[in-house]
Amino acid sequence: MIDFLSEILLNEPVAPDFYRMRFTLPETVAPLPGQFFSVKDEQPTGTLLRRPFAFSDVGDGTAEMIYQLRGETTRSLARRQPGDRISVLLPCGNGFPTAVIGDRTPVLVAGGVGLGPILFLYTALKAEGKKPLLIAGFRTAGLIPHSVLPADTVVCTDDGSFGFPGNTVTALRQQAAHRGTVLFSCGPTPMMKALSLFAEEFSLDSYVSLEAMMGCSLGACMGCVVPVRSGGYRRVCKEGPVFDAGEILWTSI
Repeated sequence: MIDFLSEILLNEPVAPDFYRMRFTLPETVAPLPGQFFSVKDEQPTGTLLRRPFAFSDVGDGTAEMIYQLRGETTRSLARRQPGDRISVLLPCGNGFPTAVIGDRTPVLVAGGVGLGPILFLYTALKAEGKKPLLIAGFRTAGLIPHSVLPADTVVCTDDGSFGFPGNTVTALRQQAAHRGTVLFSCGPTPMMKALSLFAEEFSLDSYVSLEAMMGCSLGACMGCVVPVRSGGYRRVCKEGPVFDAGEILWTSI
């Protein structure tokens, strides 16, 4: 893990309140799908702590993220221009356990800002010759970042304004037979909770990438813990952000 002063190469809107940023990456760093990095905002926004973001793509000495305007830090980032520099700590956390897939079909489910790490996973699996099924859910058609979605994405909208009318779990139920699949997801907690129940129903392996407020991104402050079924807590920044969905005590988060 290194603290690196990265140059912004691209910073553009892809949907209302959603941006894509491409920035330089050290040649010695090769992040895995599911890992994240944290940004220190050098602008006077009033925020002191780093903010975590997921990789949405990595390659050729560059990386990308898809981020949503949520507060002062992200609004400050949205004003940055190519050539500006940001301080990033990377790579952090653990990635998706792709070795468990074997000859099974990987089903990737994304909701909202959780799209980023799922896109990275999709690209990596395609490069390995696998055929992942990608399902992405949005509240309405106007929030869909069409420019970053693969052509074969199953797009869902809660209000039925585009693609499949309904949420990602309902869409998943209408896909082909579920046996011989393994689930990977990132998105709102209710979505991943529902996917965990779906996985239990069909005895599927399921892995989730959790989002949490972080203070240090290093596992020291204990500000990003989640409860687990075995008792106690796990740190999203250190033991995660990717967990076996069956490990999480969903009733307490």
